Amino acid sequence: MITHVSLVTLWVTDQDEARDFYVDKLGFVERTDVTMGEGFRWLTIAHPDHPELEVTLMVPGPPLSDEMATAVRRELANGNMGGFGLSTDACHKPYEALSAQGVAFVPG
Repeated sequence: MITHVSLVTLWVTDQDEARDFYVDKLGFVERTDVTMGEGFRWLTIAHPDHPELEVTLMVPGPPLSDEMATAVRRELANGNMGGFGLSTDACHKPYEALSAQGVAFVPG
């Protein structure tokens, strides 16, 4: 029986930059960072309170076809690739703390 979701993919343009953002600014932890053949890098993060759910920070490339990788890169550049939602008990304090760290919030 399925018990929970354990892995989701978040498309990014720069894995190091994305890892630094999620780890250094949002408090996630790095779980896996392995470089495989052809420059493929498997990089995952997780929230420290929910280690059962890893987020893969994936650059468009192998194992995607060239056509699909190009389409994903184009959509990332246009701001059309959604991420994932994060929850908080109270939004004002995290907003102030993250803003002080230079995190930009896009009006909804």
